[in-house]
Amino acid sequence: MFTTTTKSLTTQHDRLISTYFLHFGNFLATKVDSVKYWEPTEGAEKGQSSAD
Repeated sequence: MFTTTTKSLTTQHDRLISTYFLHFGNFLATKVDSVKYWEPTEGAEKGQSSAD
């Protein structure tokens, strides 16, 4: 009984943390003022590495 509840809560918590990381990362990216640093951040959002 408790095993199922624990698994369910753990799954929900993991989703919540993933959402938090996504939103917080986007928030931080919007705070970058320098174009020098903003462009690599924009490329990372599109799945490109900064070495491209």
